[in-house]
Amino acid sequence: MFHPNPFDLEAADLEAIIVDFNDTIPGDTLFINRSEEGYPLSCFRKITAGVCIDNECRILRINLYWTMTGRYLGFELPVGEFLSKTEHVEFNDKEYKKMHTLLSDPYSLLVNFSMDELAPEKNVETDAVSSATISDVLAFTVEGAVYTTYTMWHLVYGDTRRKIIKMTEQELTIGLLEIILKSSDVEDRVWGLNHIWGYVKPTDKLYDLIFENIQNDNIYLAEKAIEVIPPEASSAASIQLRLLNCFNSANNELKRLILNKLQDASTLHGKTIENLASGIYEYNDPVITDILALFAKHSVSEPNALQNMAGLLQHENRFIARKAYLYLEGIDIQNSKIKQQMNLYQSVHK
Repeated sequence: MFHPNPFDLEAADLEAIIVDFNDTIPGDTLFINRSEEGYPLSCFRKITAGVCIDNECRILRINLYWTMTGRYLGFELPVGEFLSKTEHVEFNDKEYKKMHTLLSDPYSLLVNFSMDELAPEKNVETDAVSSATISDVLAFTVEGAVYTTYTMWHLVYGDTRRKIIKMTEQELTIGLLEIILKSSDVEDRVWGLNHIWGYVKPTDKLYDLIFENIQNDNIYLAEKAIEVIPPEASSAASIQLRLLNCFNSANNELKRLILNKLQDASTLHGKTIENLASGIYEYNDPVITDILALFAKHSVSEPNALQNMAGLLQHENRFIARKAYLYLEGIDIQNSKIKQQMNLYQSVHK
């Protein structure tokens, strides 16, 4: 059972390397599927482990697969092998699918428990772990196959995964990162975004991919993509222009993330100020507040921007109007129209 291949490339070569997995499973070989260009696409490990139920044991043979980013990809059973539950009854199709789903969850409650705490014969009433808690955790296992589920989940998210991630980090290049950032899976892309700085020197093409992810419909992915833009880059006029292009078509949540990123910039360029100020009446209250805070940080005093801010003095939200007034009050205003608007505001809100 496998998740779809998240990458456009196909495996063209199989490499076997020796790895110290630091666990009790026999075998020290990690198999790497590589593309024709030599990029690692997926890895698998041949698992041989004893599965004991009701004091009877059988050998489980299964191959577990991961993506190059360490994300669980799937499993396969050699011919004649099967997963079993109590009394060694073979899984049915529904149970195989549930196992695949459970192994796909890196946040399973299984991470917090030992096998002894979950064993059916254990008297949980006398343990520190309540029976209610155990019941909750068992929802993260295949019924009748607690040991098998627990063992496989911990294999998927154990030392093998960490070794795969380390291997990929050591092989990271611009080309490999571009493949990861084009993955059909959000978690792969997030992994790629988190592995730009300190691993490669960004190129224009890599920035293109960062901005593609900012414009993605997934707000979590967009936030990560904005986050990786360093302060020195956010100060560049070209980057600010690209952020504004995203801003103009973004929802309010993404707008606020972009404004927060511009707070990192050492300067705001004229076109940035003009764009934000000219549309300030169209935004919702939190976005307007963030623009005023951004302008305050950068001591914006361009005449056109001040005129737009003066228009906020008549805003229906008194908090917004007050923020605009306090901003203008701190600037040496020479424009007579703005002064008149401020005097009117002050007379009404004595």
